[in-house]
Amino acid sequence: MADTAESSETTTSISTTTLTDPASIAVYNRGPATAIFTPPTSCLKTLTSKSDMYVGHRTTGYFDPACYPASTTDRGLAGWDVYYYSPAQCPSGWASATRLISSIGRGETYLTIGSDTTAVVCCPSNFRYVGDGDGHQCKSAFTSTSSTLLYITPTMNGNNQWTDTSLGNPMTLVATADPDYNVYNDGIPIFYQESDLAAFARATSTSSTATPSRTTSQTTSPTATSSPSASSTGSSGLSTGAKIGIGVGIPLVVIALGLIGAFFWFRRRGLQRINQTELQDSSAITKAPEQYGGENQIVSELYSDAPYDPHVPREQYELPDTTERR
Repeated sequence: MADTAESSETTTSISTTTLTDPASIAVYNRGPATAIFTPPTSCLKTLTSKSDMYVGHRTTGYFDPACYPASTTDRGLAGWDVYYYSPAQCPSGWASATRLISSIGRGETYLTIGSDTTAVVCCPSNFRYVGDGDGHQCKSAFTSTSSTLLYITPTMNGNNQWTDTSLGNPMTLVATADPDYNVYNDGIPIFYQESDLAAFARATSTSSTATPSRTTSQTTSPTATSSPSASSTGSSGLSTGAKIGIGVGIPLVVIALGLIGAFFWFRRRGLQRINQTELQDSSAITKAPEQYGGENQIVSELYSDAPYDPHVPREQYELPDTTERR
């Protein structure tokens, strides 16, 4: 894991090994990261502290795997000194801070970079690459403002277990502008080739399931340059569960609205039929007086459709007289 160099009056030479065999180099590959990885916000909001401040780890021995893309290998703590992801892209919010030309490594082990391979070190925004000899280390300095830092202090207990790693109750430190005060971060080395760019374009974004911190802090320092990796489809802002819920909910809403609309339509048609029937019955009653001479005329006979004109005299008929004449 990346660490700050400690000063010493005694200079000792370190024997280094540069690996060139592809199979030997592949041992240090933590796995592919073709999808853009999104680390939890707590990685940059809540730091870890020892002699300096760190992002996602605390010198050797402690690290937070949620702050880094998932690994397909398990080399323990030794795997954090020299490693890379391939094929891979920089995480969301991170960018290429430097391009590696011939090799990458730290301490005793270095890995040769092939001529057909693009290798860069990704650093978080506002972090910069430390330089050769420090492997993949990034740092951010306080040069212009003061900041309130939130941090935890993981410690190892007697059972070789880390304690005080909870992000729920971090401590607070106010750091004033000081170019010598730094926050260190394990940068992420990524290797990719031209043939990997198509896979990057097809990949979808991924994010860690770690719980983000509930508080925030801010630092200022030089910003890393843009990543050379190909652009890929970003996240839409909706989880898979949310997308499924929307997909199911919309048809149900449409069906419900359709049933409600059908109910009111049939109800309205029924009322119209009832009103129309009542109007027909009413018109039949009111038409009769009009045919019999006026609206104020009293009619004592049943209504008939036979033509009648009160001005035309009708013939009178008498019954025959059956009285016996004398």
